[in-house]
Amino acid sequence: MKKQILILLLSILLITFSLSANSSVLLNEILANGLNDPESEWIELFNNENSDINLTTWNMSESSSKNFTLNTVIPANSFIILAGDSKTFNSTYPNVNASGIKIINITISNFNLADTSGEVRIYNSSGVLVDSIA
Repeated sequence: MKKQILILLLSILLITFSLSANSSVLLNEILANGLNDPESEWIELFNNENSDINLTTWNMSESSSKNFTLNTVIPANSFIILAGDSKTFNSTYPNVNASGIKIINITISNFNLADTSGEVRIYNSSGVLVDSIA
């Protein structure tokens, strides 16, 4: 009986890791220590699928900030930028905005990525870890 439970738990763990390794939404890049910290900080997500993904009720967490909910859609095979301050981001990187990449202002008051030893995580609407970057 113990062996069957152990096999079941290992199977669940293996499935969980394989799902996150083949994630449809990836944390592609972050800037945690910009010139005008924290206003110039940002997180870039990539949709690795051939269809749009609704991120409504997906959550992000970071070592030094509160969790926040993503209420947006990320187009198929596209990027979105989550900016600490979209106005600062657009003035610093005007070509990104012109390229058509969606830039979203993070509206939580204490958004501040850890400058060292931080980890950003994204969870789907079921609370399953989809991707993380440190």
